[in-house]
Amino acid sequence: MQSKIEILQKCLQHIEKQVQDMETAAKSSASLATDAEHRARSKYETFSLETSYLARGQAMRVAEMRDVLSKLRAFQPKAVMPAAGVEMGALVRVEEPGGEIPLYFLVPAGGGEEVEVEGEMIRLVTLQSPIAQVLLGKKVEEVFTFAKRSFRITEVL
Repeated sequence: MQSKIEILQKCLQHIEKQVQDMETAAKSSASLATDAEHRARSKYETFSLETSYLARGQAMRVAEMRDVLSKLRAFQPKAVMPAAGVEMGALVRVEEPGGEIPLYFLVPAGGGEEVEVEGEMIRLVTLQSPIAQVLLGKKVEEVFTFAKRSFRITEVL
């Protein structure tokens, strides 16, 4: 298993790629919205207007993701003491009833993203997420219930 710093770097690379793709899409939409060929010729032709709304939404999403990148770049995950329980910066391995063993990384931003590291999917969760709220303070071998299912913490790194 790679260090948390290396995992965080992979997360940053993954999100930076997403931001680049979103920027390209936003620029394309903005260009399309202002293209003379798509100018409305009657009040019923709304393609340009709808495309401008799309471009605006995409630009707002890019700004949000840039904020996520900024927070993740500033984040310095510290060594977690497993005896202290799950806290910010922890990598938490959980055994699910179906045998799946996901790995959660508690980070300040970017919740919901998944990154593959050495063939293993790591799910980013923020402290505001419901799963993080349940995990906080839990220790290795503790069993907890989430979404009407029981889980067991197998590792806290």
